[in-house]
Amino acid sequence: MPADLPASEKELQQRIMRVAKEFGWLCSHTYRAKLEDGSWRTTTTAVGLPDLLLVHPVWGRFMALECKGPKGRATPEQKRWVAAFQQVATAAPGVVHAFVVGPQDWPAVMRLLSRRHP
Repeated sequence: MPADLPASEKELQQRIMRVAKEFGWLCSHTYRAKLEDGSWRTTTTAVGLPDLLLVHPVWGRFMALECKGPKGRATPEQKRWVAAFQQVATAAPGVVHAFVVGPQDWPAVMRLLSRRHP
């Protein structure tokens, strides 16, 4: 993988959040928590909710991004959430964006984060 692309899901998420904040986006990241029994669980009741929810209060834009590593695949629940946000996006083209993204998508994500009008 080229050096300028994120190497992992974690790095992709961190890079998106860092750049988003630099451009004035408000960011929310859904984390996984380790439970007492040693299992892991996402800390939300909305199973499959995208990893990152971003709002730009000045530009009037919203993004829902499900981040995946180089070999990661979205679960059916994650696909359902992204599809629901994409359906909303049809009513608000250029305002609402929803994608499953991986390291290879970094250049396109960067364009969306850095431009008032994509």
